Amino acid sequence: MNTSEPTTEQDAAPDRCALEMNRLDDAAKAVDQALQQLHTASQALYRCRYGEREVNAAIEWNTNNSAVPGGPLSRELRADEIMIQRQRQFVTEFVQDKTNERSGETP
Repeated sequence: MNTSEPTTEQDAAPDRCALEMNRLDDAAKAVDQALQQLHTASQALYRCRYGEREVNAAIEWNTNNSAVPGGPLSRELRADEIMIQRQRQFVTEFVQDKTNERSGETP
């Protein structure tokens, strides 16, 4: 019998859990990439609808005047950005919670 192989299901659990954590990390990275693609596609759609100049001006406004509401396009772009940031934060917290659970910590 090979002693490096787990002999019981319980012995195999840490390896399986490590594999599942890796899969969770990979899935989180894929979600982050998809969110980036969504953001890029959304901005491209705005550029098609409103023109490059208008969108760039709205993005610049949002970057330089974060506390001051801009026009409708600025608000739409800001809302999209906030939504994507929230989704990224959710994924980050979800993975962190699972990592804490695995290590025995309570979130």
